[in-house]
Amino acid sequence: MIDISGFAVSSQWDDEKTIDYCDWINIISNNGGHVFLMPQSFGPFNYKNKGTLPYLIESLKRCDKIFAREHEGFCLLSK
Repeated sequence: MIDISGFAVSSQWDDEKTIDYCDWINIISNNGGHVFLMPQSFGPFNYKNKGTLPYLIESLKRCDKIFAREHEGFCLLSK
């Protein structure tokens, strides 16, 4: 999976969108696939559901490479 979307991982959308995104990462990773994330933006990560952020963190650990194009997104991911 190579994600070059504009803006996929953020609490600006509902939590379900991030959960679905994480599900795809995990399905691909569980089946031997590789995951490369290169979206235009990441964050913010102020999710309503307390379980969304830990699920996102664990899913991102399964990615082969993550490229943050913006400094702000890099800083948010680094935390």
